[in-house]
Amino acid sequence: MILAGIRTAAAWVIGTATLSTPVGQTSLGNYIFSGLQTENWIYVLFGCVAAAALALIVDRLLASPKTESSSAQRRGSWHPLRDC
Repeated sequence: MILAGIRTAAAWVIGTATLSTPVGQTSLGNYIFSGLQTENWIYVLFGCVAAAALALIVDRLLASPKTESSSAQRRGSWHPLRDC
């Protein structure tokens, strides 16, 4: 339950960090905002896809310990002599 909250918060932080460009910070939002100002839609698309890919990668990385621990629990619950 806590890990789900951390995963959600990480996705929100990455999405919000792309909005840091108007306050002077360098981020993936630079591509989005400069593309919007110059009507260069390739820049906008690249910035959006890069930000979404980063959010998905971080989400998968944070989800991997959960899937590893649950598969280890399933492996550990089986015992070869139990059915004998």
